[in-house]
Amino acid sequence: MYYIGTMTKTTIKLLLRNKGFLFFALILPILATLILNVKDAADETNQAGTVTELENMDVKLAYLNDYSMLSVKVYDGSNSKVAQSLLAELSQEGLFQVYRVDTHNYTANEVLENAKSSAMKDKMGAILIINNSFEKELFAGKINDSITLYATEDDERFDLLTQTTESILTKYVALGEKVEDSSKLIELIKESSDAVYKVTSTEYTVDNSDSTNFDVDFGKTGVLGYALAIYSIAFLLSGIMILNVIFKEKEQLVYTRIMLTKASALSYMVAKANVIFLATFIETGVIGVAYQLLVTRTAGLSLPQFMFLIFLMGLIFNSMSVCIGLTCNDVLSATYISFFLWMTTALLGGLYFDISPASDTMQHIAMLMPQRWTLLSASMMFQGNSMAYPTILIVTISYMIVIFVIGIVGLKVNAKE
Repeated sequence: MYYIGTMTKTTIKLLLRNKGFLFFALILPILATLILNVKDAADETNQAGTVTELENMDVKLAYLNDYSMLSVKVYDGSNSKVAQSLLAELSQEGLFQVYRVDTHNYTANEVLENAKSSAMKDKMGAILIINNSFEKELFAGKINDSITLYATEDDERFDLLTQTTESILTKYVALGEKVEDSSKLIELIKESSDAVYKVTSTEYTVDNSDSTNFDVDFGKTGVLGYALAIYSIAFLLSGIMILNVIFKEKEQLVYTRIMLTKASALSYMVAKANVIFLATFIETGVIGVAYQLLVTRTAGLSLPQFMFLIFLMGLIFNSMSVCIGLTCNDVLSATYISFFLWMTTALLGGLYFDISPASDTMQHIAMLMPQRWTLLSASMMFQGNSMAYPTILIVTISYMIVIFVIGIVGLKVNAKE
């Protein structure tokens, strides 16, 4: 234990003097944590019954869309409660993803030009333009030119959008004949909507605490996935720094002198395993502090949950790069392979985009990637599923066994050479 402790302390001191290790262990993780402040798809994508408000006309919907619904960009020039009620009812259908931008301060030509530009350069299913004469025409008993609906792509759901919009407007016109102002009309609309949607339901509670959901909710883990991509390269490259220390010890005959003492090869390997563990612990601690101090939005995970997932993933990638280097017997080759592994695992693991619609073969390949299991465990934690913890622990142990077996085999091969 004395020799193991001494070798561990010496290696940690060397690492903390290494500027490369400090960058990959301290600076890069902090920068990656800042990504969690970026709004992800779950923050912007509207669910059934809600309308997403856009800050301005130039916001791109392609980055926000939930493609299971038909996206509709609405230029609301009336800025009225009746128009907002119309959009809310469209959204409540559960088929349309409604994005509203307030355009009452823009001219008709400016709105039309932006709508044409959006149709050509953005990704959406339809454009709805409501001008400032909407309420006037509504109370006049006929909708003429105050609402214009455009299809921006060939989608069968556009016909359903047209029919639904016409149906709602017909109802509004009929109700508008009974009142004289918009406030009373809103009350009638609310009463009619409550009558339509009022149903009797029976609630059943299902205990799924012991079940495992093997679906990643990309809407909630999107930004987390981007951060994990940077965390994984930081862990891989910090492992390269550890590997560099190991090779320098061999080059400078430090390892040979250690073997001349009472220390054994096993104690040397245990010491390096301790270094990997401590380096991962340091990096995770830095990430945890950054998460607590710098993340201003709700990421969906508590600090202990977040650090738990990051530590286990870091342990895998730190160990992976070290064992790759021991197998290759070369730092430069290990760096190239580690960078390649980072690119492929992050891409196939679904860190950058939702791969749930992919084929079954792709789904099985994705489950071979450590980051995919981290995202899966995060999704399970979002749902309050207690199986998240044993799942990620078992997966991490499995990866560590495979990685260390490969490392031992590589060491033996290199020893024979």
